[in-house]
Amino acid sequence: MILNLHFDIDIIKLDGSLVKNIDKDLDNQIIVGGIAYICQKKGIKLLAEMVETKEELETLKKLGVSYAQGFLFGRASSRFVH
Repeated sequence: MILNLHFDIDIIKLDGSLVKNIDKDLDNQIIVGGIAYICQKKGIKLLAEMVETKEELETLKKLGVSYAQGFLFGRASSRFVH
């Protein structure tokens, strides 16, 4: 029996462990660049979390990441939404 599953993915969020110091980490640049390439080809948005420095942000942009969140942009907050 062949099971063919199809998921509609709109956005993928990169874990902060891949983002932290990415401007200095060639291995993570290669990994994120590959993920960004696949996302671009499939029309999936790519979001990097835990962006803390301008250097990380610039590197992520060069690698093809279009969305970012983290302390570089502001302090994290949450709300009770019930």
